[in-house]
Amino acid sequence: MENINNNKTIPKSSVANWQDIPWNLVNLRVQDLQSKIVKATQENNMNEVYKLQNQLVTSFEGRALGKCSDEFRWKNTRYW
Repeated sequence: MENINNNKTIPKSSVANWQDIPWNLVNLRVQDLQSKIVKATQENNMNEVYKLQNQLVTSFEGRALGKCSDEFRWKNTRYW
């Protein structure tokens, strides 16, 4: 897996449309943070886990991927 620098996020101002978001980089960054959370959990380093979880939730990548997943889920929901 490619290492992504934690300090370099995608600036919100550079993204005008959903199509402009580099989804491959978003997915890589989220996967990188998730794997670090798993590793910190296995090492029982809870302070690191909380820090990484907060970083994931507050990052543009985490929010964009969450919103994209949410819209996809509701788009495929049938109303009877």
